[in-house]
Amino acid sequence: MLNSQSNLHRHVAQVCKPASDCLAGAVACCAELSPISKSARHGLFQLMHRGGGAPSNGQAGGLPYVFRTSRGVFAACALLVAARDAEAQEALRSALSLDRIAQARQNTVATDLDATAAPHIGPVQAALGFYVSEQYNDNINYAQTGALADEISEVGCNSMFTWPATPQSSLYLNAGGSYVKYLNHSEYDRLELAPDSVLNWDVGLEDGSLSFFDQFSYSQQVVSQPSITGMASFPRFNNTLGTRGTWTPGKWVLSAGYSHNNFFSDSTTYQYLNRASEYIFTRVARRFAENTQAGLEASVSLTRYDLALQTDNTSYSGGGFVEWQVTKNLSLTARGGPTFYIFESSNGSTSASTLSSYYLTVEVSHNLTDFISHKVLVDRNVQLGNNLGSDYLQELNLEYSITWQLTQSLGVNTGVSYVNGSQPWLFRSQVLSEQYDQLRGSLNLGWRATKKIDATLSFYCWDRQSNMDGRNYVNNALTLRLGYRF
Repeated sequence: MLNSQSNLHRHVAQVCKPASDCLAGAVACCAELSPISKSARHGLFQLMHRGGGAPSNGQAGGLPYVFRTSRGVFAACALLVAARDAEAQEALRSALSLDRIAQARQNTVATDLDATAAPHIGPVQAALGFYVSEQYNDNINYAQTGALADEISEVGCNSMFTWPATPQSSLYLNAGGSYVKYLNHSEYDRLELAPDSVLNWDVGLEDGSLSFFDQFSYSQQVVSQPSITGMASFPRFNNTLGTRGTWTPGKWVLSAGYSHNNFFSDSTTYQYLNRASEYIFTRVARRFAENTQAGLEASVSLTRYDLALQTDNTSYSGGGFVEWQVTKNLSLTARGGPTFYIFESSNGSTSASTLSSYYLTVEVSHNLTDFISHKVLVDRNVQLGNNLGSDYLQELNLEYSITWQLTQSLGVNTGVSYVNGSQPWLFRSQVLSEQYDQLRGSLNLGWRATKKIDATLSFYCWDRQSNMDGRNYVNNALTLRLGYRF
């Protein structure tokens, strides 16, 4: 039995552009530090055409135009980070990302979005935005020694299309991409495909619904993976194809889903991570109010690697959860339970082993005033390892962020987060263990020049410390981003 070690998940506070009315700018702001979650981007769709999104809890409130926009974007960005970087209990995380899509669509209804006012291509509702950014980064290879500094340019676009195919069904496509150019190190130039890119078909049924989806992303970002150091790129493609059904008899909600995931890298450096996984998820809950429910959920993940360098495994997780709208301005989400991993023997070279651990997430969102909101997040999880010879890693993330709408067109967001993680390594038949900490702080100033144009100035800093020599780094980056939406 492998020892369960306390690890960290996900990088810190999120860059959200307060006062951003532009989908492209909003998505870009989040994508700078972490690719974006499906729910967040769908939530941004409503923001684009109304000028203000509902808070993540679905309550619109009496907030000013710009503040509603910035807060909706901020909540969306936070959801993204969780969805992309935390692959712990893979089947459970995949299911939660679908929950965020449903929540974002409910928010669209809650904000009384006038769909007829949005741009259309025939019967298809459309949204399109572009953005450009310039960044100075003093450590693009996240190294303790030999750090490389560079200026990075990025140009990208984001699109969203919704087609009500029939009165009972709709087809939804969300996709975003960008090209990243390094001024002095062109070998790191790359394309990025936003992690919340998804094709989704929803079919409404009596007392329920059926959904078919394909979620895909391609990224090379390193900073969002605290377990990796000394590399300027971590190329990986992630695709999840599946279906999910929901039945809502009375006050009960029953859900079940299955999906197939492919994860692979087009770099020979990381091809040992190429794998295929099967995700199975089920949940039963009782609704106590419109935005309040509690219940039980369970998931199973089966993973097989293409190469024998990583260990095939099966994981199980199960526990309780609660989503509680405490007051109009205060919401709480909590879930947790045990998780078990069974690692198979690798061509007889290693014996089978197991890991017994747990997952825990607590998130509290609070609107202090009509102009100030803040959020606290505690997230503990287990993930499949990223480094060669590391079967898994465990991470604990503590995060706090606050958003303040200064004027109708100007807002500021700041945040801090701390990650504590550990990952075992099998190196020359010897099991090593890295204990690492990552501290991150961010400050973001957002300006909405017009209903179609916005700008964001962001500064963030990462400080990673490890018990292993040569795996520490400090990274600072200053970014100016301009966005335009049609």
